[in-house]
This record gives sequence, C-alpha cells and structure tokens, in this order.
Amino acid sequence: MLMTILLAAAATVQSFHVDIVDLAPLYVAIIIFLASGLYILRRTPSGNAAMAAREGSGQRLGHILVLTGLFYFMAATAALGCAALARTALPYADTMLAAADRALYFDWLAMMAWFQASPRIATLLIHAYAAINWQPQLAILLLCGLGHPALAYRFMTAWGMCLLLTIVMFPFFPAVAAFHHYNVDPAQMPGATAWASWHLEALMEELRSGAKATLDSDALTGIITMPSFHAASAILLIFAFWPFPWLRWPFVLLNMVMFASAVPVGGHYLVDTLGGLMLALIAIGTAIAMHGRGEDIRLDWKTIGHQVRRREAGLASA
Repeated sequence: MLMTILLAAAATVQSFHVDIVDLAPLYVAIIIFLASGLYILRRTPSGNAAMAAREGSGQRLGHILVLTGLFYFMAATAALGCAALARTALPYADTMLAAADRALYFDWLAMMAWFQASPRIATLLIHAYAAINWQPQLAILLLCGLGHPALAYRFMTAWGMCLLLTIVMFPFFPAVAAFHHYNVDPAQMPGATAWASWHLEALMEELRSGAKATLDSDALTGIITMPSFHAASAILLIFAFWPFPWLRWPFVLLNMVMFASAVPVGGHYLVDTLGGLMLALIAIGTAIAMHGRGEDIRLDWKTIGHQVRRREAGLASA
C-alpha cells in the first residue's frame, strides 16, 4: 500500500504518464495470483479426513500464490516508483560515493583489475549475482510448501520494508554507477555483467531530463546505485533460508558471494553495499518485531513432517 501511494505521488509530482495498457498484462497476472490464492485460503476446511489432507495442501498453495503475487507487485511498483523519483534536481552522488570508498581504504580500480584478470572468479561472481532471480521464489515455495507460511510472510515483510527504505533513500543519492564514474570499458570485462549498470547513465539522463516521461514496461529496470538492494537482498535471503539447517550454510555461502558480486558485477561502490546491509538489518529487525521469532524458527525434515501431520490431523478431527 505504501509503495502504491509513493508511486502515485511521485508520478503526479514529477509529471509522469503511466502507460496502463502496456503495464496491464503484468498487473493482471499479479491480480490473478493474489485472487486465486485468497480464494483458496478462504475455503472452509472439510471434516472428512481425506478432504482435510487435500485442504492442507490447498492452503499451502494459496499462501504460495498470495506471496508470489505480493512479491511481483512490490518488485514492479518499486521499479516504477524509482523511475518517477529519478527526476531529481540533486547532483549525481558518484564523486561522494567514490570518496567514501577511498575513506574506507577501498581501491575500486584495483578491485576491477583483479576481477578482469580472474575470469574463473568473475564467472562465479556473475552467476552468484544472477541468483537473485530465483532465490526469493524458492524461499516462498519451501517455507509455504513445507507448512510454515508464517515464516514466509515474515520474510516478505522484511523484503517489502527493505524495498521501501531503499526507494526512499534513492532520490538523495542519484548516481550513474562506478562503471561510468571510472570509465570502465565493457570490452575489457571477462563476461556479461548487469545490463542496467552499463546503461545506467543513459537511463538516468532520460528520466532526469524529461526525455522519458512515460512509466511503462521499459521502466521496470533497476536504477538504484546507493543503497544497493542487491547487497541487501543477499542478507534478506540468508534470513529466509536460515530456519533450514540443511540449507542454511549453502545459502549463507551463496549469498555472501552474491553480496560481494554487487561491486564488480553490478557496478556498485563498496559503500553502496554497506548501505544495503544496514537497510536489510533494519528490515529484518522490523519483520521480527511484527511477526515474532516463531515457534518453528528451526526446521528440519523430522520436525516438518511431524508438524504437517499434526496440522492435517487437527483438520481431520475438526
């Protein structure tokens, strides 16, 4: 709701036109996910044991559909909101962000030289960077599919809160990313990196100058440099997978690599990732305060099986 209000206010103040026809298929699909999930969740449980077991499966599917719809609604609305908020009169913050890196004794150019000279490590970082495309959906499927939707909603609260904080900070730190600031040649890169990072200067100039005044599917591109939501999402995804002992450490490792990849692959400054880390921790703390730590904070196969059977037995006896 807050994201919708923010998008509407930003689009109105900055004189953007929302291309409803172009965006309709996306938002119709989101509405279908949400409506289908809510319909399933509102069904009355049956007293029959077999029907109760199927009802339990249906409830899990309902939560998956609702959370998937919420995830894509937040992602799309956040991207459109950022595009509207990009039209700011504040100067680019790249010089300040680069100076902050130097104050932290971080040599961005030396890091990039190492990245360019290490193609195997570069390939690893590129794949880790792309892991943001599938991890949130996997977390939703596992948490809901294994009968723990409360933890999935807590994760989604943290994700949405972090997105909102990132959008609010973005207008105060407009930037064209380190690739452009340091004049890095794409031809020197050992592999493909984030497309938006290489084209960010052109995207930002179109939005800031008013050359692009329509919010459509082309605006669904990440344009935030500071704070890095990619880095923030790595922390949020560790939070999402932490309850599973059998997945915890593999996903900690994956997301630590994804966190690190935001600099050489995403074209972020080091300070961007620290800003993302700060926002992720605030969002996680807020989500825990709202939803609690949960009785099922640590999940294993034995516990999951017992709790699912107990829940279905309760439905059968109702």
